[in-house]
Amino acid sequence: MRELDTRPQNIERQKNFIEKQKERLKLERAERSKIAQRSTQNPTKI
Repeated sequence: MRELDTRPQNIERQKNFIEKQKERLKLERAERSKIAQRSTQNPTKI
């Protein structure tokens, strides 16, 4: 793993990038659990 760049603007960029990654993961997980719930429940309840 390479060293993190500690210049202020790069720290900001990395924080933003990490936040975006977390958001994306959260959304993907939500989608997956929605699909999982839908498949286990009665289809008419969607």
